Amino acid sequence: MQCKAKSKGSGKRCKKAAIKGGAVCRSHGGAAPQVKRKAQERLAILVDPAIDRLEKVIKGDGNVAAAVRASRDILDRTGFKATDKLEVKTEQSENAVLLSEVFTLEELKEMEARIERHRAEGQPEEAARGDQAEGEE
Repeated sequence: MQCKAKSKGSGKRCKKAAIKGGAVCRSHGGAAPQVKRKAQERLAILVDPAIDRLEKVIKGDGNVAAAVRASRDILDRTGFKATDKLEVKTEQSENAVLLSEVFTLEELKEMEARIERHRAEGQPEEAARGDQAEGEE
């Protein structure tokens, strides 16, 4: 996303890229600690909805390709970027293959561990979506 700052003299918009989750570049305030913190908070808020959307994709509703692209973008921006390839066995469902293209094996294991923690605590699986926001502050 392009920085939203404008020149006082020419009125032209800055051509630099805004910081992730923010509206301005480093030169126009994006390097300030409070701006960086707020940008990170905005992105963190989108992680659980992205996971929720992937859950709906797995269950088969809506435009799968668009949902995966949007979810991948949000997860990439919040540190869940895929770096490894996952080998997929042929007996897996199409949804499992799709997930393996979006997430690394490590990320899938991390999500599974979060769900298992909630099961062990006697909480419903839906509570796992809020686990990151509550437990990792």
